[in-house]
Amino acid sequence: MLKRGQISIFVIIALILVFSTILFFLLRPVIFRSKFELPDLNGYMKQCIELKFGPIIDNVSAKGGYLEPQLAVIYHQIPRAYLCYTTEPYAACEQLVPMLKDHIESELKSVMQDKAIVQQCLEEFKEQISRGGYVLTYSRPEIDVKIVPENVLVSINTSVVISREDEITKFNHFDIQFNHPLYDYIIIAKKIISESIINHYFDPASYMIMHQSVIIDESSVSDGSRVYVIRKRNSNKEFGFAIRNYVFPGGVV
Repeated sequence: MLKRGQISIFVIIALILVFSTILFFLLRPVIFRSKFELPDLNGYMKQCIELKFGPIIDNVSAKGGYLEPQLAVIYHQIPRAYLCYTTEPYAACEQLVPMLKDHIESELKSVMQDKAIVQQCLEEFKEQISRGGYVLTYSRPEIDVKIVPENVLVSINTSVVISREDEITKFNHFDIQFNHPLYDYIIIAKKIISESIINHYFDPASYMIMHQSVIIDESSVSDGSRVYVIRKRNSNKEFGFAIRNYVFPGGVV
């Protein structure tokens, strides 16, 4: 009788262990979901887009307003787009991008759309929160890029819905601000081009005496073109471009 009683106890304990294990695995997703804390989408989007789009802004700026310039001079291993160009000797160059600020805003917007940066960030967030049982849907993003003093502003309109059972959270708009002196660089570049056309030459030294926060690196290349790289003393971000203006036959300025 004692042995039978002991066997019965072991069987009961084994059944309890098996039942507990099955119950644990059945309830595990529910327990995990209840402990899963939904991350802040605004903060996530800001961090994600800054990481993916910030280097693109720097790249476009360094190349004179283009991600992949077609007409350019290679300077310091970077293609610097021509913003003013002529093939005629003794002639003023023609401005290739008269509305430079508008062009760069359009270029940045196109790159962001072409690379689907907003969608990439939303898909990464979607995958992350799916582990907590959340479902994310979004509409096609509408993007706007504005260059303002000291900043590049990115505005995104998209209808985002995050849901789990009866829990629903909605987002419609995201604003991301990039600290970048691109606005000032555009103004300086336009001044360089204007004075080069009117006076045949721009004097970087005189400009830097009057504007000591700015550094302008000027260099001539073999065909008579001049390359300008603009940056601020407190920044590692630059704006580089080229002009070919009032050259003599053979490329001598």
